[in-house]
Amino acid sequence: MIEPEILTEVPASLKRLAKQVVRGFYGVEHSLALDVLIRNPCVREEDMLELLKFDRKQLRSVLNTLKADKFVKCRMRVETAPDGKTTRHNYYFINYRFNHFLNSFIDCTLQYGKDAFSCT
Repeated sequence: MIEPEILTEVPASLKRLAKQVVRGFYGVEHSLALDVLIRNPCVREEDMLELLKFDRKQLRSVLNTLKADKFVKCRMRVETAPDGKTTRHNYYFINYRFNHFLNSFIDCTLQYGKDAFSCT
């Protein structure tokens, strides 16, 4: 039996598609957050705060919007420091299985026609 091939790197076409969809339907903050996630496959929340210079509340709002639309996934990891203290860190990564969004977009396009959508 032939085993399926496992990809270790995300194809450039999927990265480009994710970038175009977010730039077309979301704000600038969402695009910036996604650009960070495209360049780095898995990013800790604190690192994103440093890179983007956002407030924690603003970054969480942006990431929660993308998470609600199933573009981004989050994993919480408990890490133990050398002094024995435990800290929780949120790690974010792109969910490249965003077929949910594309399927709903295609259904809406078929139902209302492509004139119903406009990019701002």
